[in-house]
Amino acid sequence: GVSDRYRIGRYDRSGQLLSIVSKPFQPRSGEEGDRRIVSGEITAALMARFNLTAATPAVERLVGRLEFGKTFPAHAGFRVGYQGSLWVQHYPIPSDLTDDERRSFDPAIGFTSRYWDVYERGGRFLGTVEMPARFRSILFRDDRIYGVWRDEFDVEYVMGTAVLSGDDSS
Repeated sequence: GVSDRYRIGRYDRSGQLLSIVSKPFQPRSGEEGDRRIVSGEITAALMARFNLTAATPAVERLVGRLEFGKTFPAHAGFRVGYQGSLWVQHYPIPSDLTDDERRSFDPAIGFTSRYWDVYERGGRFLGTVEMPARFRSILFRDDRIYGVWRDEFDVEYVMGTAVLSGDDSS
């Protein structure tokens, strides 16, 4: 996939194009508020990582060097799911996130979206799935999605959930 367009090619092992999924996408420009949110979360993550009570000049210089693209990507990533389905994660816009969603920031992966577009193996759009609040999917294996869910005290739990297989069973 190319992240400035919502267009993802599916290839076989030899590199032969099998199908393309695409969706209309209007790029959204990053606003100053979005930049502040991301910079603030990265600063907080660095302070926590190094046990700092305030941002040091080194942290401020590092965060000050961040460069932002002109627009946000069309998607955050994708996974292959049950029976070869393609799951495309929406890209979260920082200023659109709730405070709780902003707290899910992970310096290694950034913000995550709860919304995924799902396509069947042949590329037909099946719909958009909303993952549970405070759940970050990590692994799609067979007919299950595994991830980490945080409770109201931010205690993390590894959880798995079955994906409906089309026969109304989970």
